[in-house]
Amino acid sequence: MCGISGTMSLKGVLNLPESRVPETLQALRHRGPDGSGHWKNNTIALFHSRLSIIDLDPRSLQPMWNKERSAVIVFNGEIFNYRELQQQYNIQCSTHSDTEILMHLLDRFPAEEVLPQLTGYFALAYYRVKENELLLARDRFGEKPLYVFEDDNTISFASEPEALIRMGMKVALNHEVLYHFLHFNYVPANLSLFKGVTQLAPGQLLRVKHDNITKNEWYTLPKPSASITNLHGAKNELHSLMESAVRSRMVADVPIGGFLSGGIDSSIVCALAVRDNTSFRTFSIGFSDASYFDESRYAEEVAEHIGSAHTTYKISSRDILDSIEPLLKLQSEPFADSSALAVNVLCKSAQHKIKVALTGDGADELFGGYNKHTAEFRLRNNTLWNAAVNAGTPILGIIPASRASATGNIARKLRKYKEGLQLNPNDRYYRWTGFTNKSDLVKLLRADFVIDEAAIESIRISISDKVESFNDVLYNDIRTVLPGDMLVKGDRMSMRNGLEIRSPFLDHRIVEYALRCHEQLKNNGKKGKLLLREAFKNELPSSAFERPKKGFEVPLQQWLRNDLRHLTERYLNQDFLENQRIFQNTEVQALLKQLHSNNPGDAAARVWGLLTFNCWYAKYLM
Repeated sequence: MCGISGTMSLKGVLNLPESRVPETLQALRHRGPDGSGHWKNNTIALFHSRLSIIDLDPRSLQPMWNKERSAVIVFNGEIFNYRELQQQYNIQCSTHSDTEILMHLLDRFPAEEVLPQLTGYFALAYYRVKENELLLARDRFGEKPLYVFEDDNTISFASEPEALIRMGMKVALNHEVLYHFLHFNYVPANLSLFKGVTQLAPGQLLRVKHDNITKNEWYTLPKPSASITNLHGAKNELHSLMESAVRSRMVADVPIGGFLSGGIDSSIVCALAVRDNTSFRTFSIGFSDASYFDESRYAEEVAEHIGSAHTTYKISSRDILDSIEPLLKLQSEPFADSSALAVNVLCKSAQHKIKVALTGDGADELFGGYNKHTAEFRLRNNTLWNAAVNAGTPILGIIPASRASATGNIARKLRKYKEGLQLNPNDRYYRWTGFTNKSDLVKLLRADFVIDEAAIESIRISISDKVESFNDVLYNDIRTVLPGDMLVKGDRMSMRNGLEIRSPFLDHRIVEYALRCHEQLKNNGKKGKLLLREAFKNELPSSAFERPKKGFEVPLQQWLRNDLRHLTERYLNQDFLENQRIFQNTEVQALLKQLHSNNPGDAAARVWGLLTFNCWYAKYLM
């Protein structure tokens, strides 16, 4: 687990002032505090910061050269089957690192043959000196980031945009991507708010040879087939796959543990991990002053049941609040999923005792575990419920909608459900993955803020594949929500705190198996992850299955009304907005008024998105 970056001349000698070398390494340092290195010649410069997980020996520092010094690699990630590959190909090594195994394989075989054999996650750059050929590749599902910027003379890449800036990239805003950021509260997969910057797509390989740049897919996510329908056989097969995935992700030369929320996903992962390592440690956080958001008791019950050595970090709201401004100022691209605030504090707390954490990330997308999935299944299969929601429209208009209370959250969800009834499946998918609609987005932007509506629509279409079946919704979540939101959250918060996160559910064999499972094995319109529940019902306490679905939420609405009000006053005031010339001041003030009303709806999330963006904008573009 590390940070990588580099820049390559497409024409003539590389123009990279020597002063930019330490600046670029500093931009990556938080991703790899255990060491750093760089190499450059007249054509290319490569940078690496190291978080030592496998083979702590300095010989495994990067950039790493092959024996003949004909090729060099910088690599961010983990290859969990590297020992098997070493044995299979009889590779003789001078280190015990997975990076050297990967180097040997890329020396001997085409990348298109090597990458599909890897079990793990990664972003890598491999350069052949004599051929002047650079290869960039990203893992199957986008667990590790890789940003790419190209101009007339160079192509540059980095784990985070800040490193691109330190290497000399000029900064400008992508207006059309902003439109979608305001909808999702995160930048959609493969895009960037920096104009001219994209992300290498999951499963993509980019090849640069002299000034010729080509891209191709080394991995393509299989379309859902729904060919697996037998529950008994499916639960046994899934159980076996999960055992293998967890076991393979226990490989490390540093302390390893697990993040345990007490929900189904993390409980399954930690229960299997304890079987392989009886000293396996689990960690959770709980709020000492916000009982509605405190679910630590569930984690403690699971930990006792599975026998893990468990630590609960009881934190106050102040602990998270004190971390928010530093986190906002350090972001090199806006990310406004507010649950990241809690994940950041959990990573910061746990990194004193472990350096690797297993998580349950990915299970909801694979097995239909989100509330929106249950709503989607019900909308498609329950005409009586649909009629009842339509009939209750007058009542829905009376009940205050809010995420900060149980009753208010139900009202909020029902209103969104009713809205979804009026939309076709594709438009409904886009609406239910975000916080606002087109009308409100258009009103929020100034009339003189230039946007290309055709480009906005093109991005919207590219975000999701055609939605016909329920399984298509999950398929699109794997392509959209995972690499755009969930995996970004895990990567950024863990890397910010010198910690590596591993997600066994994203073993490609499990993802592909889930895509072959019939929708009736996943959701029934009342609850999700049916197959997971059945496969592990005898190994976890009933509380893990009975608790209502809830994200890793924080009391955002309360904070924005009170403790974070100084930030809204700083970044959402009229003078700031007039100077920025992007947002309509009257609409922003109306949104703030809604936030402070007794019927806030999703105003807290939308205000948080604006606040996060404007803090970033002030840093880079004002």
